[in-house]
Amino acid sequence: MRRTVLALLLAGCGEVHFVDPNPPRLFRTKARFTSSAVDEPVVWMAVFNLFLENTDDCGRAKDQTLSALRAAFSRAGGAQLELAVQDLSPDCRQRSQSLNVDAINAAFAGARQAFPTAHVRPLIVYVDDIDLAVARPLVIQMSSLRSPGGTLLWAVSFPSVSNQLLPDRAVEWGYAGDPALHDRVAALVSVDLPLRSTATLTSGPVSLLAAGDLDTTREFKVCKVPPEAMAGSYPEPGAMQILDRAHPPTIIFHIPQSIAIEKSVFKNVSLEASVEGCRASCDRYFIGEPGGDPYRWDEMHGCALGNK
Repeated sequence: MRRTVLALLLAGCGEVHFVDPNPPRLFRTKARFTSSAVDEPVVWMAVFNLFLENTDDCGRAKDQTLSALRAAFSRAGGAQLELAVQDLSPDCRQRSQSLNVDAINAAFAGARQAFPTAHVRPLIVYVDDIDLAVARPLVIQMSSLRSPGGTLLWAVSFPSVSNQLLPDRAVEWGYAGDPALHDRVAALVSVDLPLRSTATLTSGPVSLLAAGDLDTTREFKVCKVPPEAMAGSYPEPGAMQILDRAHPPTIIFHIPQSIAIEKSVFKNVSLEASVEGCRASCDRYFIGEPGGDPYRWDEMHGCALGNK
């Protein structure tokens, strides 16, 4: 038979409050999980739209620009794929007003086949050396390639062009053969590449009690879980559970997904569930404050120390 409360606490004002001389030995803890990231392959394509007065410099200017881009992108490390350049001004005199969208989409499809288990999000680097707005058809086509979560666009151009295209990132054009171009592009690469994705869909089983607590806990209650907790993967919140050390209690979290986004904005997600454990006297009375109602901890629904 359970013993009755034996002790009395006499307050200075004469009030009499019941207390249990052997109250439940409770503690609070939290089960925490932090997601991780995977780096996605860097897939990029240069689109040149250059105009030069001296066409003899055309090939050299393009080679130098492409070399600067390659050196900058190599700083990202990891898996990479450079797609064939789409040249809108082959002779650096006649500028095209439109992209070969079919060729671009075919190149992107090939890149996805090359990395079948990855989330391939291609990056177009548009290079334009004229301080003049681009043709409207080109703007429309660039926009069509950039559906939400679709192709990224970096512009190497004058502000008159980048203000029109509204790229994800912009690098100001200097001049053909500018040795500082590599540094300007590399600065963006170091901040944003490689793109990152959430590594897993779920946390897998996460222990509700730490190893040290498993040795001393007799009973426990789950106090609060986040919306990401997988239904059915954890004990009923607020209900007393007798600890089975052979089968430690766990919880599984669904992980909010970020797919192929810039490294600068990617954040891992931390999730936690709160647990109240009892090490001894779990069937004795818990009284929250002097004068409060006494409750046997193992019979009350909810956590005595709060459901946070």
